[in-house]
Amino acid sequence: MLDNSSTSAELIADATDYIIVAVNSDGKVIYHNRKAEFVFVGITDGCDLFSYVSDNDGVILKHNINMAFYQQRYFDFYWHYKGRFYLTGAHSFDQGVWLFFKDISELRELTHRLGLSEYRNEKAEILNKSGYWQLNIGKRRFYFSDGMYRLLEITKKGEDYYGNMLRRRIYPEDVDFYKEKIKSILQHKIKKFSGCLRIIMPEGKIKNCRIEARQDYFNGMEIIAGVLQETESIYCRSTAQVMSLAQIAHDIKHHLQAITMLHNSKQLSYADLQASFNYHTAKIITLTDDIMATAQSSDNQHIIKYGEVDLQALLQQLCFEYQTSPQASGIKIICRLRKAIINTDAAILSRIVGNLLSNALKFAKSKIILGNTARQIWVIDDGIGISLQQQKHIFDAYYRADSSKDGNGLGLAIVNDLCQNLGIKISVKSYLSGYTIFKLHL
Repeated sequence: MLDNSSTSAELIADATDYIIVAVNSDGKVIYHNRKAEFVFVGITDGCDLFSYVSDNDGVILKHNINMAFYQQRYFDFYWHYKGRFYLTGAHSFDQGVWLFFKDISELRELTHRLGLSEYRNEKAEILNKSGYWQLNIGKRRFYFSDGMYRLLEITKKGEDYYGNMLRRRIYPEDVDFYKEKIKSILQHKIKKFSGCLRIIMPEGKIKNCRIEARQDYFNGMEIIAGVLQETESIYCRSTAQVMSLAQIAHDIKHHLQAITMLHNSKQLSYADLQASFNYHTAKIITLTDDIMATAQSSDNQHIIKYGEVDLQALLQQLCFEYQTSPQASGIKIICRLRKAIINTDAAILSRIVGNLLSNALKFAKSKIILGNTARQIWVIDDGIGISLQQQKHIFDAYYRADSSKDGNGLGLAIVNDLCQNLGIKISVKSYLSGYTIFKLHL
C-alpha cells in the first residue's frame, strides 16, 4: 500500500512507536494500526476520520492533511486531542495521506517543568525514561513522571499529587537515609544528594535503585527535583566503597577467629601452629592494604588481577584454614579435590569459596564437602536446607533466611557480586531437611 519512495520507507521505519492512520483525499480511513484503535475508539477502514474529532480539533488536522495532499510534501505539527498532545506528521502518497501520531503529553509536561531550552528538551527525553519526580515544597504536592510509574510497577490512574508513593515503597532500613536527606534540603543545609535506595515492588521483590535529588525552582516556586534509576549491581556505585569495606571486614573477622582458635589448639604441632599463624597474619596484613586501597579508590571498582591459579592447592589451603576455624567445632570438612590450572584472580576466588564455606559452617549438622573439577567448584552441607521462596532472595544484600544465626546478610551477596566480577555463574540446589549445594561454574 505504501509507495516505494525512500522517504516513506524511512518514515515507516521510524514509526514503531507511532499511531498510524492513512486517509484518502475525502478523509476516509484506508488503513490504521492497532494503536489507532485506542485513540480513535471504534475506528474502521472506510469510516470518516473527522467523525471522531470535534470541529475545533478537526480544523488543524484537516488543514495539514490538505496541505500534504495538494503540495505533495511532508508536514509536521502539534495536535491536541481529548486532553493529550500529539506530535503529528502528514506525508502524501499516491492514494492519500499517511498520518503519524506520537503521544508527547508526558514529555511536554516534563519539558515544561525543566525549562524550554533545547538542552533541557534533550534531557527531558532521557529523564522521561527514568523515574523523574518533583516535590513542590510550599504545597507539599508531588509530580511523578510516567517513568516513575513504570519503575515502581504501578498502573497509572491519574497524577499522584497528594501522596508520596516513593516514600511508601522504600525499604524500611533505608527510610531514615531518605528522610534525613530530604529534611536537609528543606532546611537548606545541602542543595543536593545522591545515594542508594532499596525499593519494595508490589509482589515483595526488592529493586536496587540509585537516587539523585537537588533543590530547584519551578514557576517561581521552590521544589525538590529528583531522579530514581534501577541499578543492576547489588551495590550502587555511591556505596561500593562501603560494601567493599564490609567485605574486607568480613574476611578479617574470619582470620582473627582462626588465630584465636590456634591459640587454644592442642592438636597441632608447634611447626603447624607457627605456619598457620604466619598464614593468617599475612592475610590480615594484605586485607589491611586492601582497606587503604579501597578508601583511596576513586572509581570504587574491584581491581581484578588474572593469572594462572593452581585450583587444587588454593582449595586445599581453604580446607585446612576453615577446618581449624572456631566455627568448625564438631563439623568435618571433606575435601575431594582434583588437579586443575585455571586463569582467574586467586584472591577474589579465595574470597568467594571462603564465604561459601563460612556460610555452610553456620548450617551444617556434621559435615561439609568441598570439591572441584577444572570447570566447577561445589560446596555441600548437610544442614536444614533452603526453601524455594528463600532461594529467590539469598543473594540479596542484608537478607537472612535464618535470623537466629550470626551474620549481617552480606556473605552471599558478596559472593554473588564477586562472581559477577569474575564472570562466574553461581547456582544453588537445596532440599529441606536434606542438604544444600552451591556450585560455581568457572
